[in-house]
Amino acid sequence: MQSGPPDRPELDDAAEERLDAKLDEAFQHVREVRRQLESQRTDMEIRLHSQHAMLHYNLTSFKTDIDMKLKRHQKMLQVSLQAMNATLTELKLDQDQDQPTEDQLEDQPTEDQLEDIPPPPSPLTPHPPMQPSYTAALWEAVERLDNMVVNNTVKVDGLMEDVEVNSWDVEQLRRDLKELEKHINRTARTSQIQFMETGLEVEAAREKVLGQVGELAGNLSLQVERLHEMDVDVDYLYEAFYKHNSSTGCDCKGLTAAIARLERGVANVTELANENRLALDDESVGGAGQWGGAGDWEPAVETLQYGLQQVKESLVSEHNRTKTLDHSLTRLSSSVTVALAEVSGLKEADRKVVVEMQHLSSSFKSLLTDAIRHSDVLELLLGEEVLEFLEWPVQDQEAHSIPSLKEQLRLLQEKLRGHNLSITSLQGNRAGGREEVPSADQPSSSHLPSDDWLPGSMRVNSGGVPARERQLLLHPEGRRPQHGGDGGDLWNLEKTVEELRLKVLRLEEKSCNASAEREAPPGDVESKLQVEVMWLKRGLEEHLRVFKNVFSNADLLVGSDATLELDKLWQLVKNKDGKKEKKRGGGGSGRGGSHRSRRETSGVAPVPPSLSGGSLLLVAGSPLSISNSVIVFEASLNRGQFYSDTGTFAAPLNGIYLFVLTLDLRPGPTHVVLRRGSGGTPVSLHRREVTVAGPVTDVGLLPLREGEEVRLELKGAVWAKSEDNVFTVLLLHRTI
Repeated sequence: MQSGPPDRPELDDAAEERLDAKLDEAFQHVREVRRQLESQRTDMEIRLHSQHAMLHYNLTSFKTDIDMKLKRHQKMLQVSLQAMNATLTELKLDQDQDQPTEDQLEDQPTEDQLEDIPPPPSPLTPHPPMQPSYTAALWEAVERLDNMVVNNTVKVDGLMEDVEVNSWDVEQLRRDLKELEKHINRTARTSQIQFMETGLEVEAAREKVLGQVGELAGNLSLQVERLHEMDVDVDYLYEAFYKHNSSTGCDCKGLTAAIARLERGVANVTELANENRLALDDESVGGAGQWGGAGDWEPAVETLQYGLQQVKESLVSEHNRTKTLDHSLTRLSSSVTVALAEVSGLKEADRKVVVEMQHLSSSFKSLLTDAIRHSDVLELLLGEEVLEFLEWPVQDQEAHSIPSLKEQLRLLQEKLRGHNLSITSLQGNRAGGREEVPSADQPSSSHLPSDDWLPGSMRVNSGGVPARERQLLLHPEGRRPQHGGDGGDLWNLEKTVEELRLKVLRLEEKSCNASAEREAPPGDVESKLQVEVMWLKRGLEEHLRVFKNVFSNADLLVGSDATLELDKLWQLVKNKDGKKEKKRGGGGSGRGGSHRSRRETSGVAPVPPSLSGGSLLLVAGSPLSISNSVIVFEASLNRGQFYSDTGTFAAPLNGIYLFVLTLDLRPGPTHVVLRRGSGGTPVSLHRREVTVAGPVTDVGLLPLREGEEVRLELKGAVWAKSEDNVFTVLLLHRTI
């Protein structure tokens, strides 16, 4: 009995046919879905195009009809007016002809005078008076013309009303068209957001599928090991069975023939023994001496019978073993067949999984590429400042959100009103020599450096226009609607800030004029109020700058109607990345979210001596040292010892602090940040490449809690020890 490994072509063909059928069905379903999507998209485009064409046609026909009616009625009105003018001209001529006749009749002498005056040699015959019928007809014609004019006026009024109604309809259609465009833009943004969410879902699905594929790969490895062990066992059993059947020492037929011969020999020997026993019984006496050795045959025969019995038992056991082995081989063959079928199914499933993995991998790569390209597009369109703002923690975003800034502006308005009242009262009480003290809710010290000491972006340029005036503010449809208020509120907020700035400028002019009129120098209260006004001005400019730095490029994305060419934009992004890699040295270059500018003058103007000690907390300068990238200054004014020797500043109160830093830098990439001791996102003061050696001034606003520590860190910059190196900290506004 021999058996070999089972053939598997039939199973493989059947599995491949089922797989092909499923794949064809899946492809057919995908093609059907694509066809439906294409048909829906085409139908939508056709409907939009037809609606647009119908709207354009209706507007054109409506305009043409209105123009024709207006021209026709205008011509009719002109004809009527010309006819009426001609009639009036004729009437005037007739009246002019009648007037001399009446004058001539009045100038004729009486009968007594005719008797005295001789008759003229050639007297003129007077015209006869106008006929009454002609006058009545003339007045009837005038009345008809008047009625015609009235009727035409009524018709023209009706037409004008129709024109107004149609104009309103046209305006309504235009508004509907604008709303439709806004809806399309909003749908595009929603689609883009859904596309990004789909990318994230695809990433999660990819991770999940990769995990399942890993599990299947592990299970497949275990199954392969088990199958290998089973193949080894089957090979061993097959070889053993083959050797057993092909062995010459186990010839069953020869053994059976030998056993048959032995049985015949045993029968013959038994018969001979019986005959000998009978003969011995008969001749027991006489032949005792002769057959005395007959007892030696019995043990030999018994031994032979015992051997034959053992041979029979061994033959039966061998038959049983052969049957058991055949049964085991049959069961093993069936199990091998089942295992091979399972292995084929697993291989087919593994092939399907590999194909699906490849498909998902290609889809994920394409989606990842699109996501990267869209991210780069958003980075170009929105700018790095908005993206950095979105990466801030939630607390920082809420601190710089529009509602909080509105609240701060409201507080500044209240303070401005208080300052205005104080200045008014001071001007009214100037003759009496009375001076008022600022209210307790105003900052106790608001003396800040003069305008010459401000950074360049806070000054007015050579044309007389502030640099921040040239920036664009957010479009009414701005980002982050969750903070409350729309773009219109932001626009109104900018107008309010501008009005406040103008009021501050007027108050400054009044204060300057009042100071010029006085013979004596201004008092302490007036100087404090003047510095408070300057502080308010700079605070308003700082808040406006925060708005515009955050939302400087968003209106370009919202208000753009141009088609985005991703290929060209992707090429621009790659070129930009290449330039960044070339320019990037150690600290990188970029735009930070805080205010920064290069000073126009060499060095820093000294801090005015009139600054009070309430808001000015720290003034530090050379010598400068850096320990573990932390900048350490030598404090010349350290009120309250809030600045330690390790370069750490601890906030004494809850409030908004102004950090002014001036460093004498050398050309190269520079990155200066304010880092909180509790962690969080650092505030970038200066992050760009210095091209000209010299002092650079940077300003930053940072809300701090009481006891919170802040330190300056300098990365990738070359600095020089100079008297221009100054670090100043001021408390601008206290918070609760």
